[in-house]
Amino acid sequence: MIASPASRCAGPASHAVQLEPGENVRRDGASFVAQAGTAWLQARFAAGLPAGRWISLAYRCSYHDRLARPLLRFVTAGGHHDQLAPAPLFGRAAWIGRVPHDAQALLIAPVDREGRFGFEIEHCRLLSRRALVSSLWPRHPGRVLEAIGARLIGRRQEADRLLARALASTPLAHYDTWRRERWRDFDPDGLDAPRSDWSSGPHVRIIAGAATSQALQRVPALLEQLARQPYPRWSLAVVAPEAAGATTLGAASGSERLRLLAAHDAASALHDDLSTDDLVAAIDIGDILPPYALAVLAERAAAQPAATVFYGDDEAIDMAGRHVDPRLKPDWSPTFEAAGGYVGRALFVRSPWLARLDAACAGDLVGAAGLRAVLAQAQAAEVAHIRRVLLTRRERATPVAHRPEGPAHGSLFVRHAAGHFPDVPAATIIIPSKDRADLLAACVRSLGLLAEPGSIEIEIVIVDNGSTEAKTRQLYATLTAQDARLRVLERPGPFNFALLCNEAAGTARAPVLVFLNNDVEARDGLWLERLLSWAARPDIGAVGARLLYPSGRLQHGGVVIGLGGVSGHGDSGAPGDDPGYLGRRAVPHEVAAVTAACLAVEKAKFDAVGGFDAEHLPVELNDIDLCLRLADRGWRTLLEPAAALVHRESASRGRTAAQDQRYRAERAFFAERWHHRLRDDPCFHPSLSLASIRTALG
Repeated sequence: MIASPASRCAGPASHAVQLEPGENVRRDGASFVAQAGTAWLQARFAAGLPAGRWISLAYRCSYHDRLARPLLRFVTAGGHHDQLAPAPLFGRAAWIGRVPHDAQALLIAPVDREGRFGFEIEHCRLLSRRALVSSLWPRHPGRVLEAIGARLIGRRQEADRLLARALASTPLAHYDTWRRERWRDFDPDGLDAPRSDWSSGPHVRIIAGAATSQALQRVPALLEQLARQPYPRWSLAVVAPEAAGATTLGAASGSERLRLLAAHDAASALHDDLSTDDLVAAIDIGDILPPYALAVLAERAAAQPAATVFYGDDEAIDMAGRHVDPRLKPDWSPTFEAAGGYVGRALFVRSPWLARLDAACAGDLVGAAGLRAVLAQAQAAEVAHIRRVLLTRRERATPVAHRPEGPAHGSLFVRHAAGHFPDVPAATIIIPSKDRADLLAACVRSLGLLAEPGSIEIEIVIVDNGSTEAKTRQLYATLTAQDARLRVLERPGPFNFALLCNEAAGTARAPVLVFLNNDVEARDGLWLERLLSWAARPDIGAVGARLLYPSGRLQHGGVVIGLGGVSGHGDSGAPGDDPGYLGRRAVPHEVAAVTAACLAVEKAKFDAVGGFDAEHLPVELNDIDLCLRLADRGWRTLLEPAAALVHRESASRGRTAAQDQRYRAERAFFAERWHHRLRDDPCFHPSLSLASIRTALG
């Protein structure tokens, strides 16, 4: 179905919708071209926009498009209301929500990059509240009961908010149903028509190992499923023991697309006939490539000729035929890959990489581990994440939990695990504080763990924001008398966290700054070395720690941009030792931002971006803003979970109505400055929910 005709559905509760190019969009045949990062389509409702009603707006996108959350803008007389819609991972999705009462028009931005895209409205249906509740009950019974209760006591807006949050998240355990609801068959004659010449596109060589005769018997099935790929340029290389051969394969051995090699054959035999633009993947004999996989890969390879390494998302299928364990990955995260091996088997590389690997025999390149060495050598500009499920793993009868491959011997990760931290720089620890001597004393006392012989050089700057209690002054006198490394910087006046930190940073004598809340307590003497050793690296900006509530549950394990509308701590409240989705909280990994409750950054980098924004973000979100500005300069933000501290989270300040009002103003400024990042955190897959603190499907 082409985007221009009205899209209809049967039934009296359906609305016909037509899409027309709007700002920054032009039509090009059956598709559209975005001429800016945010490009708008105008949705025309034949019967008028159903303002105030709950609707299901289902849409389709091309599999070739870079996956993004569509942005819906409901235009009103006084401005607009923006809503993010689910990313159509499998070609289709639906936004279910209430159209604002004052909405006059609907604009849709399906993509977030310039270039060609395909987008269609499948249907728009009016929904009753009863139908909503019935559909949500199996997945979110608790939230449905909350919404019903809120409505019964007259809190209708609260009830709507609870329903909207429930609609925007699905537990990972319901992945099979979620997937079926979003699946659309690949349509190479329509929405997924080739955008490059497939007859001359890159050849894709699939390498599969078959160590047993039973595995060899699965080769015909693998050939059959590859034959269902619309993309025509592919071949299969099977690496088997020397004794295996045509007898075992039967008729499949005659396929011109099949090449059979012995494990001891030269590795060059796997790629000596390929050109430099061709691609190679190593999979298990039982893996499944979805019908769109090779076409999507070929289109991305054609669109990004400088990329030499491509990886996609993957999933598993269990013994009952249910799709489970979706591995929806972040964009390229070299530290996470080196420490945790998150990329896995959905990995495709240009053929010249095989000649550069230290592989003598064909058997050395069997399995994802054979190509994993490429990831350690590739430059960031060479690696592309394809935000689609490109591979389905067959789950074993006895499931085996995902265990990331360990880092190479002698790497920074091994030295960290052993407690060895090379070239740790000196640090200035900056602690803003006002009264609450009990919290500050506990914080500084915990830092005494760093005073052991041979520890790193530090100074501690307490930035006092106008303390008035006598016991606080007495504490300052005691601390400065006991430890010459500690000094107090007097900065009275209205509370401005960003300004306090900036002024203290201006007096720092060490090359690395460590910002620490006065309600944080260290648990051991290694947390600082762990942070500093990362912060000193030239490619790293801010480094954060794993922060725990006093109960031991997780308070901070990295910030997700867009979570809850602006930003949030993903999985807050989870068990403190929970490894998290993809095992990311078990190893150092990239995140979009970390909290300044415990944040390390080189002073030179901090100064290069102008420090915290004390003018626009004096109290809230200044740490997130700092990390994003560092990222714009090319410095990655890391979370080091091995550095664990206890955080009482704003115990020293509390929360008032005036502070809530100020927070709303700072949220609005942050959202305007970083509107493009609220939609797309590169460390958080767009098919994951921004409405759920615990990792869920969106």
